[in-house]
Amino acid sequence: MALVYITGIPGTGKSTVREELAKRGYKAYDTDDGLAAFYHNDSGKEVVRPTRASDRTRAWRAHHTWKISRDKVERLLAGSKDKTVFLCGTVSNDDEVRDLFSKVVALVVDEDTLMKRITSRSGDAFGKASHELEVAAQLVKTAEQDYRKSGAIIINGAQSVKSIADQILLAMSTDKRFSFDKAPEAYDKGRPGYPPQAFDDLFKFLGEQPEQTNVVEIAPGTGQATTSLLERGAKVTAIELGPHLADFMRDKFKSKDGLEIINSSFEDVKLPAESFDLVIAATAWHWFDKEIRVPKAVELLRPNGILATLSTIQIASEVDGGFFDRTFEIYRKHRPDEKQPKMPSESQATPEEYEEFKASGLLQNVTLKRYRWDQTYTSSEYEQLLNSYSDTQMMQPEARVALIRDLVAVIESEYGGRITRPLVVSLTMGRKQQKKA
Repeated sequence: MALVYITGIPGTGKSTVREELAKRGYKAYDTDDGLAAFYHNDSGKEVVRPTRASDRTRAWRAHHTWKISRDKVERLLAGSKDKTVFLCGTVSNDDEVRDLFSKVVALVVDEDTLMKRITSRSGDAFGKASHELEVAAQLVKTAEQDYRKSGAIIINGAQSVKSIADQILLAMSTDKRFSFDKAPEAYDKGRPGYPPQAFDDLFKFLGEQPEQTNVVEIAPGTGQATTSLLERGAKVTAIELGPHLADFMRDKFKSKDGLEIINSSFEDVKLPAESFDLVIAATAWHWFDKEIRVPKAVELLRPNGILATLSTIQIASEVDGGFFDRTFEIYRKHRPDEKQPKMPSESQATPEEYEEFKASGLLQNVTLKRYRWDQTYTSSEYEQLLNSYSDTQMMQPEARVALIRDLVAVIESEYGGRITRPLVVSLTMGRKQQKKA
């Protein structure tokens, strides 16, 4: 179970975000929902909040404080069971309940946005009394700095409510697959495409199709393989888990025909059975549930359809100039549990799905092809690549910055500002097994 506190000064959009999260099926509450109240500063007694702005005078505010009840928050947490629950609001004593929250998210906006929002509110909401505007103008000057000091996750509240909710949910996730969604631009710039010959071989293996080739691409990222599929006239249904990656792809391919993007996990997506000629995953197959990934993919294929993967495999080669052995100590410095991987030779570069496809009993003519695909990076290009990795994105920001800084320093000082990463791209293909009569 998890209780997430979404806070921010009045006018940053907490209530709107609460409504959006509730629409998405999450339990989301406001501190106004009986969890907080005004208390008299001297007597300590709970008092009724004045509903009219004219009654919330400066003198009244000076003698009353908005506080949350720890007992009520504990009951809310106990009732959440194994679900994530969101509590939205601002209270003066949140430090007394901070230990009950698994994460704290703070919405922040600039002063102009804040004032426009507060002054456009209807009824007698906060800000309708003139002194409340003065309070808001003072709070906004230091709000972001104060929230950062407290360790809150900072989110720009001036964005669309959809984007804010997406970022909150992403921040809650410990699923490494979501880490790519934090940096779609870095992913797009850092990740290379795939050898054209691989797609030539794939479509040759697929054979002539009576109509336009109908493809499901799983976890396309920002479309490194999608481009090649579309260039060959395929109609592509792309299943992308990350909402920001999906939005990035929609914008990137907005001028292209034949592409549908569905924001979903492969495991959860609902697609018609036996409706596709090709199901393909490019450098993504390892992310899917091993129990269902082959059966589900094969279920989507028409008779004689193809399941294919592209995998990017780093190999042992002198072309790297010893860079990866040299920098392993840097990884251990910033990620103490890091284990040095054993790189295969070019001829040994074989993805795990090759044996998986053969052993599944659902595919025939399983075929493996390899393509040498070395990539050379300047230090800035390698920095972009590092920022696209899930392990890097899952690090604490300070540690991530320090790791990348140290690696870039080695490239600049010892390798002339440029290094080569020796790679093999593998293409694994299998044809849907014919049903026995």
